Amino acid sequence: MSIPITVVELRSQGILRRMYCSPCSPARLLACDTICSGVIAALSTLILTVAAVAVFGYRMPGNVFAYIAVWLLTMISMFSIGLMVASLCRTTKSMNVATSLLYFPMLLFSGAAIPAEVFPAGLRAVAGWMPLGVGIDVLKSVSMGCYDKIIVPVIVLATIAVICGTVAVRTFRWE
Repeated sequence: MSIPITVVELRSQGILRRMYCSPCSPARLLACDTICSGVIAALSTLILTVAAVAVFGYRMPGNVFAYIAVWLLTMISMFSIGLMVASLCRTTKSMNVATSLLYFPMLLFSGAAIPAEVFPAGLRAVAGWMPLGVGIDVLKSVSMGCYDKIIVPVIVLATIAVICGTVAVRTFRWE
């Protein structure tokens, strides 16, 4: 949710309008915002992982490099949705409504806040189609060393990243 907030506030303050004359392209501006958010997400994940290993003795049976790759893909997919919202929304109010309607249901029903295994079957099916739910499912599979059913979720996450990223760059407006 931080990516749309940053871009829309820069637009509403007139900063993006001034940047229009600079050699900065929309893709570069959106990439820089994504990289900043990605660094914060990576640091948060690293702190959480160190705490899980040190405090709870967690050991991941899956491949660490596969997990990192899937984590990056999930992060890029989610960030691309944020970039799309930032490009489509012109005001802070519309951005707040859009991000609330997108992210809170995804967070609640994805299995990130409440384990998806406790949901009724119908709700579990809906959660399995949400981008964050797909990402969390594939992260769980890779962390447990189950690689047999990750092809479709990886394709779904990559498709979301490409489509939302393309929409974000093509619909971006400086003011």
